[in-house]
Amino acid sequence: MFECNNKQQDRQSSGQKNATQSGSSGSINSAASSHKSTSGIIERRRSTKRHACPKCNRSYAFFTSLWRHQHYECGIEPQFICPICKVKFAQKSNLDRHVRTKH
Repeated sequence: MFECNNKQQDRQSSGQKNATQSGSSGSINSAASSHKSTSGIIERRRSTKRHACPKCNRSYAFFTSLWRHQHYECGIEPQFICPICKVKFAQKSNLDRHVRTKH
């Protein structure tokens, strides 16, 4: 929620008084005040690194997706076949979804 700057300053100054009265070191107090400056929001940085297949140059955001591609899809005939219409899929989950929605 939005707070007035005066209230934030009052809270920070009262926190500093409490820390100095209890004998805390200044480094702990500075860490607490720097945490407050971010307003409690912790930013997560996402990696922009892409993982590329050396055989076909397909790229994936996650290494596990590349691993799955290399072991089950790249250069391999799709191994999951629909028993009804004989369409082939590289992943079992795609076959399951196909059977659920189409048949």
